[in-house]
Amino acid sequence: MVGYYYGDDVIDGRSFDGWYESKDVPYLAEFGLRMDTEDMFQIIIAMVPDQQDRKEKVIVGGHSLGGFHTGVFASWDLDGDPDTLDDAGYNNAAGFFALDSVVTPMDKLVDLVVQGVIPIIGETIIGFGENLTWPIYEIALAGLRSGILPRIVEGGLANATVGSPIGPEALCLIEAVGFFAYAFPEKEHVAMDLVYDDMSDGTKSLMQKLVSRDRDMLEAGIPRVTDFRFTNEALLGMIFDDGFSHMFLINASVGAMYSDDPEGGLAPKPDIGDGLFAPSNAGEMECDGPWSAENCHMISSGPLYKWANFDEVAREGDDFMDIFGDITFTTYKDEGSDIRGLARSSFVGDSNMTEWYFSVRRYIDLMAVTADYAPNYGLNTIHQDEALVDKPVLEILSENGIIVGPGAEDNLAIDPIIIEGFNHTDVAWAAANVDYRDDADVVGMLVDWMVETVPSN
Repeated sequence: MVGYYYGDDVIDGRSFDGWYESKDVPYLAEFGLRMDTEDMFQIIIAMVPDQQDRKEKVIVGGHSLGGFHTGVFASWDLDGDPDTLDDAGYNNAAGFFALDSVVTPMDKLVDLVVQGVIPIIGETIIGFGENLTWPIYEIALAGLRSGILPRIVEGGLANATVGSPIGPEALCLIEAVGFFAYAFPEKEHVAMDLVYDDMSDGTKSLMQKLVSRDRDMLEAGIPRVTDFRFTNEALLGMIFDDGFSHMFLINASVGAMYSDDPEGGLAPKPDIGDGLFAPSNAGEMECDGPWSAENCHMISSGPLYKWANFDEVAREGDDFMDIFGDITFTTYKDEGSDIRGLARSSFVGDSNMTEWYFSVRRYIDLMAVTADYAPNYGLNTIHQDEALVDKPVLEILSENGIIVGPGAEDNLAIDPIIIEGFNHTDVAWAAANVDYRDDADVVGMLVDWMVETVPSN
């Protein structure tokens, strides 16, 4: 991996020429909701050729943006003719579901997305969504096609929505860390040391934010992530776990960091995010001037930080706390996802957890689908009023996810199931066999609902 992405190694006759930038992917300007939704139709039609069978037996749903997109599908008309209803989305599915998302009439969706239910979206983006008139939408498309607007979510745009300038390189590295964590969970991680100096500034900034306890440490850039010692599993956990990572949209409840060494403590990082912790001991440092990455270097290594899985750190009545009993790191109600499952999903399959080049076009389209001009651009959400009438809908939400919050209830299509302590991605990774809580089996809830929704024949 190191030789391929950061060296000149040739693997299976292929060499790596670098990660694409927005200018390298002009075709992503057209990767919007029309293409996505028509792809969904084609897959469903190919797998279940009879429309009546689709109407009685197909279940459509998704997590996060996939839930919003489910609402788009339900109200879509494939041929754009409102008088022919066999190709309406709601007539090609028996029911709809959303995981920490909503299947809701599209006229409510824009308000839900841009008016603060996702609290980390910036004011500029909110204003853009609320005022996406036809001329502004046309200008936005022209900007994507010309390259004036970014075509992929990265850099500053990712920083506005995720909290760090995540780009293709960082998403690639997450897959690599996931592989190491799955294959060698308890071995000390070494790959980051080998590539750190060649990483982009954005990826370095992301990793620095994860290990920084305060703003001074973040701005000084020291100790950096490679100064700490982590097992592969601990490094992955620090990237994703809600007790350590500031990246709201990928947070999960997968356990906690610890060290067998009494010197291997954890420190709160309130400047970065309330309730977050970071490793506190990278080792001994020596400085030749004012404290900074340029003047200081590590002269001894700190303790090895390890990871305790979700079911190892807390049980009912037995919270995971510091040795003095003053700080609670986590409780059993705040845990529910297996880090082994998270690690595996990060790299297994042609289409795995992360999309390196996520199209901005689909976000712009999502804010335009309720507009009168939408069908003129092939956004055929023309059945919004009837899409969910008499259709079974299941929404399973996370208490600490992107939907639950003041005012959000008005936008929900049904009374959802809300799982205590869960974060945005826990509904996708939740372990189905947790023996100390009976409200975390998302897969079981979904399967039971499907069995009730689809006729047995």
